[in-house]
Amino acid sequence: MGLARPQPRVALPPVVVEIAADLYAVAGAIPADTSISWIADGLSGWMPIQCYVFRGARDALILDGGLGIHREAIGRGLDHLLAGCDEVRLLVSRWEPDAMVNLPWLVRRYRIGSVLSLGGINPLDFFDGFDAAALQSHAETQAAPATLVPITPGDSLTAGPFEIEVINPSLRLLLTTWFYDKRSHSLFTADSFGFLTNPDAPCPLVARPSASDITVDVLENALAKKFDWLCGAYCDTLVADLERLMSTYRIDRICPTFGAVIEGSDQVAAVMAATIAALERLARRPRQRALAGFDWEAALSPYAVVQDERMARAVIPVTTST
Repeated sequence: MGLARPQPRVALPPVVVEIAADLYAVAGAIPADTSISWIADGLSGWMPIQCYVFRGARDALILDGGLGIHREAIGRGLDHLLAGCDEVRLLVSRWEPDAMVNLPWLVRRYRIGSVLSLGGINPLDFFDGFDAAALQSHAETQAAPATLVPITPGDSLTAGPFEIEVINPSLRLLLTTWFYDKRSHSLFTADSFGFLTNPDAPCPLVARPSASDITVDVLENALAKKFDWLCGAYCDTLVADLERLMSTYRIDRICPTFGAVIEGSDQVAAVMAATIAALERLARRPRQRALAGFDWEAALSPYAVVQDERMARAVIPVTTST
């Protein structure tokens, strides 16, 4: 897997990489072999977890906020990139901690005036709507004095020279939004396609993966780990949506919230083809019962909580009335 690092016009901190003109990833990283439910098994190196910055002449838009444990590193990167900005806004792809936990800190530190997030409530999608209402109410408090600005799929956002389209993907969990930037031809996929690591350092990485890095097996493993509900699911809609994206947009890179940026139109096409094949496999895979093999008898036993064999087993007496 090779690197594609554009030569910066000025020296950038190690936590920052320029992935296209005036478009940056700012990241910390965690060990890729960390036991986390959304990281595929068998990975090595470092898993970057990043936010993105669209930089205009006097304004900037930040996409997501990174992890709380990376706040110091993110601050170093953003201090460098946002110097001289008159206006800074924040765009949120998901109402989940790894995307928004730093929201109050970002608002205070960079005097963010607007927080943009998915705000439409679809009455046909109860769970999305319920979560959106509750979390937006919370965000209005957390983000004060910033203004919460609702966005909807199909909206076009501008930041300096960038024109960013809001996309409602099928491959998602609840309140997740993707974005496509027409200037750089970049697709921002939130928590999807985060399967490539940085083998060398806990920093962001722009990678041109080789064929062995993006096989169907690799994508199947990553999808099953992150979206286990895909096993045995009807995936035709997801496949059709990915095919539509590829036919509608020119995509030169995939920019996930976690994992390396996937650089190159050929690499993007290979990833999408492998993803579609993986989805077709997962649709045929039997769904595993979540509690398969669970010993209910032992769990419900009155002795289940007794861990020390030296302790006398507690027996609950049964009384009968006469």
